Amino acid sequence: MDEEMDWGYASGAVAVLETFLVAPAALAELAGNADSVDAILSRALRSPVYEGIQGSEIKDPNSAADAVEAAVVGYIRAFVSCCPSPAVAEPFLLEHDMRDLANRLKAEHSGVERNRVELARVPEDGIEDWLADRPRLKAVARELDEAGEQVPPDRIDRLLDGAFIAMLPELTEPLGSALIDRWARQNQEHRALLAVLRARRAGVEPDEIRLALLRDVPTGDELAGLAEADDSELGRMLAGHVPPDAIEEFDPQAGGTAIQALEDRLDAELAATLEPARYVPFGPERVLSYMWRLFQEDRNLRAVLGGLAGEIGPDLTRAALRGVHG
Repeated sequence: MDEEMDWGYASGAVAVLETFLVAPAALAELAGNADSVDAILSRALRSPVYEGIQGSEIKDPNSAADAVEAAVVGYIRAFVSCCPSPAVAEPFLLEHDMRDLANRLKAEHSGVERNRVELARVPEDGIEDWLADRPRLKAVARELDEAGEQVPPDRIDRLLDGAFIAMLPELTEPLGSALIDRWARQNQEHRALLAVLRARRAGVEPDEIRLALLRDVPTGDELAGLAEADDSELGRMLAGHVPPDAIEEFDPQAGGTAIQALEDRLDAELAATLEPARYVPFGPERVLSYMWRLFQEDRNLRAVLGGLAGEIGPDLTRAALRGVHG
């Protein structure tokens, strides 16, 4: 009981913060009607999460999207200081670190110009110590050191994607929650499946998918078959991994659009898994569930702003949103 009550302050804060979340359906409506940054941000800036953003001073949609992402990441980094375990935020914050690490490793081993990810926590100096706390990432870095300087950059992406997917249940294990463990394993399988479908669509060889992307994923052997299956077999092979109606709707000939729609359906499953967490009065479940929805809001806000920046039609922008169609 004492351990649960340790989460009391964070859970109470989340109970308030949840009331400021913008429903995905409301953002979908903005995607078709908003014609300015102010019109989009006016819905979100009521939340304490975005307190540092002055919406009326930002006119460029891309700058606004960067400000939104920085505000969310900055807020959550500060928020975990009042949580008994920072592990509650790791599935979300580590993604920025992974992007920065990928850019760094590509610069070292592929000759690609490095772009620093400002929101990452990867240190410029002493990265060996940082990697030592993350053995799966350390193993990738060691493998690349042994390979030399001529590693294709897309292979580095696959190795790191596979390591991150394999890490997901490990990241939340310290929280000691059966519900969160179930969400993490489900998230792991969904990400692995989608990564395989994207690699397959990109023409990556099945052996490369198996050896680089899936080698440390528990369901890797099952998913590896998707890499070399004919389009006509995909529906049958997806059975057991995705909802039955999602299989019926999945059209391999639709390419990226089909994968995007499937991702949305799988996100809806993850949200359903976390739904009971909203009724946990004090615990990491309530906090992680809020963070999941906040980062979904972050993604959707940036998608709407990106649609405005690129003058993308509302239908395409809405299709990119999460939590609207599932």
